[in-house]
Amino acid sequence: MNIRGGLLRNYLILLLFFASCSSGGTHRLPGYDTRVKARQGAREYRLKASQDRNHYRACLEMEHSARLYEEAGDKVASMRMWRALRDRKSCSEKIRARAMLKLSGSWNSSDSALLALMRRYPCTPAAEDAISFLLKRWLSGSGPGNDGLVRAEKLSLHRCLEDDRAWILGGYLRRSGRLRMALVWFRRLGAMVGSPLQDDGLFAGARLAHRLGRTALAASMLETLVSSHRSSWILGRYDSDLMDDALWELAAVRMDQHMPEEALEVLDLLISRYPASRLVDDALHMAAKILDGRGDRSGACRKYSRLLRLRPDSRYTSLARAYIAKHCRGR
Repeated sequence: MNIRGGLLRNYLILLLFFASCSSGGTHRLPGYDTRVKARQGAREYRLKASQDRNHYRACLEMEHSARLYEEAGDKVASMRMWRALRDRKSCSEKIRARAMLKLSGSWNSSDSALLALMRRYPCTPAAEDAISFLLKRWLSGSGPGNDGLVRAEKLSLHRCLEDDRAWILGGYLRRSGRLRMALVWFRRLGAMVGSPLQDDGLFAGARLAHRLGRTALAASMLETLVSSHRSSWILGRYDSDLMDDALWELAAVRMDQHMPEEALEVLDLLISRYPASRLVDDALHMAAKILDGRGDRSGACRKYSRLLRLRPDSRYTSLARAYIAKHCRGR
C-alpha cells in the first residue's frame, strides 16, 4: 500500500510539472526577452528622436535606437538608423563619423571606405578606429601584399594621433617578427615629449634593443625614462608607472654589460624607492648575488634578511633562509 501511494504521488507531481511547463505557451529561446526589450527600447528612442526639437539630443537618441536594434538582432532597422544618422547634417561630426564607420562594416569594409572616413572626419575617434583596422589588415597580410608595410608607414604620418599610430604600428611589427623596424617606431614614440605614450615607447624600445643585443641603446632609453618625471595640476610631479620595471630592466642591461657595480646602484634605487613593488624580491635577490660574488657576505645577509621581512611569500624565501643559516650566523 505504501509503495502504491508513493508511485501515485510521484505520478501526480510529474503531471503538475508538465502542466506548468505547457501553460507558458510556446517555448522561448534564451535571450528572447532581452531582444524584445531591446527592440521596444529602439522604437521608443526612434519616436523620441522624431519629436525632439533639440538636434543634438535627437542625434543621440537615434544612435541609441540604432545600437538597440543591433542588440535585438534587427540588422535592417539598425542600418537604416545608422544611414539616417550619417546623412543628417545637424548631427555632430563625431556622431556622423561613428555612423559612417558602422555602415562601412569596420573590419570587413574596403580600404577606400575607411580612407574616405579618415579624410572626411580626420581627427575623430572613428578615424582612429579606421586607422587601426587598416594597420591590422595591411600588417597581417590580408590586405595588400608586399606594399602593406609601406602603405602602413605612410598612413602613420597622418597629422592626427601620431603617437597612437606609432604605438600600434610598433606593436604589430614586433609581433610579426620585424623587430628592427619595430624598434625604429618605438624610438620615434619615445622622442615625442609630452605624449602620454612616451614612457611606453621608451620602455618597449629599450626591451627590444636589449633583446637585439644593443645594450648601449637600451641603457640610454631606460636612463631617459628613469630620469623623467610627469606632472599634472592635480597630482603635481610624479614618477612613471613603469619606473620600477625600467629600473629592473636597466639593472639587467648593466649585468649584460659586465657592470655589476652600476647594476647594484640601480637595484638599491629600486629597493629604496619602491619597496612595495612586485619586483622588490627579484631586486633583493640579484643584489645579494652581486654582493656575495664580490665577497661581501654581510651585505648579502642584509639583503636576504630584508627580503624575508618585505616578502615572506617570495619564491626566494627558502633560498634566503638557507643562505642566512649557512653564512649569516653571528653577523
